[in-house]
Amino acid sequence: MDQGSWIRLGRIFALGVAAVSAIVLWVVYGLLWARGAPRGQGALLLTGILCPVVVTTSVLQVTRLLRVAHERRTARQLAHSQMSEVVDELLLGTGGHPIGVRLRYSVVYADGLDDLHYMPFATVHVNDPPGNLLALRKEVSPPAGGRYGKSEYRFAEDHVPSFLPAALLFPDSKDPCLRWASEAERTAVLESPPQRFEILIEPYRKQSETTKVYTLKTFYEGALEEGAVECR
Repeated sequence: MDQGSWIRLGRIFALGVAAVSAIVLWVVYGLLWARGAPRGQGALLLTGILCPVVVTTSVLQVTRLLRVAHERRTARQLAHSQMSEVVDELLLGTGGHPIGVRLRYSVVYADGLDDLHYMPFATVHVNDPPGNLLALRKEVSPPAGGRYGKSEYRFAEDHVPSFLPAALLFPDSKDPCLRWASEAERTAVLESPPQRFEILIEPYRKQSETTKVYTLKTFYEGALEEGAVECR
């Protein structure tokens, strides 16, 4: 779990303690009231009302301060990191045929990065027909573990068209059927022109285009060579 998750978990635990304390105090008060013991009931009543309020307020303030400090630390770590240019190439299937695009880039974390929610990831957009490629897999070298240290990390991301069959996407699947939402989608893919794809790397908001020109029809034909079939 990252630091932000621990803060959220700590808040839930502390609020639970506040609720339990209120219940226990009200139970004790009820027992004293039933036994007709008036001494100290006023103080106990005041404590039963104020205790959960004080505990809850304190927890919210402390966790807010921790969250702000965590966000500032993450923002500083991201600001001090440096990302390289993105390099794109054909992604080949196991049979050596093109089925998508592989992106390569690196990030140097001068101060490390504690919160993996802010690890970089890419989105690849196709203009004709409009839509995004499917993020298939991602590799990081060296492995990050629970956080990124003060080092350079190399990323490789594979992106493929969503019409590829499950057998080419998931190792355990045997389904070779190409996946079309409609005949119009298939026609649009086969008639799609050569084009450069748009790349967006988050959380850096870094936008670029692929240096190479690709066609969705090439990926379609490559998928057929890899064993995909039309199952209409």
